[in-house]
Amino acid sequence: MWGIVVELGTFCMINHIRMLLWDRDSRAYSYYVEVSGDQQHWERVVDYSDYHCRSWQYLYFAPRPVKFIRLVGTHNNGNRVFHVVCLEAKHTAKVQRLVGHFVAPKTNVATVEMSAIVTEGVSRTRHALINGDYLQYDWDSGYTCHQLRSGEIVVRLGQPYYLGSMRLLLWDLDDRTYSFYIEISTNRKDWEMIVDRRNDSIRSWQNFLFTPRPVVYIRIVGTRNTANEIFHCVHLECPTQDKNYLKKIAVMEEEREKKEKEKKTARTDDDNIASTSGSSLASGHAESPSTSTSSSQSVLRSIHWPQQTAAVVPLTPPALSPSDTPALPAPLIPAHSSSHNYEQNQPWNLSADASPHTSPSSRNNPSPNLSRSRSQSAEWEPVPPLVELDTRETL
Repeated sequence: MWGIVVELGTFCMINHIRMLLWDRDSRAYSYYVEVSGDQQHWERVVDYSDYHCRSWQYLYFAPRPVKFIRLVGTHNNGNRVFHVVCLEAKHTAKVQRLVGHFVAPKTNVATVEMSAIVTEGVSRTRHALINGDYLQYDWDSGYTCHQLRSGEIVVRLGQPYYLGSMRLLLWDLDDRTYSFYIEISTNRKDWEMIVDRRNDSIRSWQNFLFTPRPVVYIRIVGTRNTANEIFHCVHLECPTQDKNYLKKIAVMEEEREKKEKEKKTARTDDDNIASTSGSSLASGHAESPSTSTSSSQSVLRSIHWPQQTAAVVPLTPPALSPSDTPALPAPLIPAHSSSHNYEQNQPWNLSADASPHTSPSSRNNPSPNLSRSRSQSAEWEPVPPLVELDTRETL
């Protein structure tokens, strides 16, 4: 078992955890939170393993029955120990909107009350940029600044928030203008520029809208001041609290949602048309299965298997009457004679006119002269057995 495990007195339906990380300096922690009912099956409800967090943590998730809560630290840039000072778990009806594990706030989270701090920048009052006072400022106090081309202003939020807008008040007690850019990060290593006003002349209140994303660090870098070499910021809000600007954002969101709905409707109509066309084609194919089957069978029969019009009747040799059957004489024992006469009396001995390269057809069909010579000599020559004659002529 690893991490910090808290066992509740009984099963409780909770959706909110409030936790205080040790915050006597500016160190950053990373962690994740899991809940369970039996300490066997754990469910991760918050995962900030790759994000820097500090001080009070405001965590929300879907309601569920919980008996055990486990806190697991994954990073501490001060040492290798994870420190938790306080933990609260409860169910609340005031649930923040969530995007994944991140809170998408509607109120300003760049405040001291929400654990934000200013890590870079110069001011006479600590955290003047995020203390919520944007009315009391003058030539000497009430703002945060840095030297052009050699500094920056960095604000660190208490935890990662899903943000898409911010508002900035530049020092405006005269007619000077500024140029600057803004970058954001979740670990202070990988920065992404969201606002670029380096080529513009800006003054007083400014609202910025960008693609929503998780944000922990906000870096403001001034590049020009028409009065001197100092860049001055009075107030920062994340997200913006300008009501007029929020109305414009709401109208833009409605238009965007309307367009997405129209696209979705058009896509659904296209899918319905495609499915209707597919079903009509399928019904057309299945309209007359017997006809298609019979036609395919007839095509196959006509191409591959010609129809047999008459049955094949095996041929049998004609029966011979007793009068037509020749009487076979008894086999004679040939007398001892010369080898020349014996070879002439053999049925397989060919005449002198026969060629040794006779074709198979000529061998199977002996010539009439040869047949007559055999019949004429049947009276005085011994006839070989009939079996030998049949075997010889079928070869």
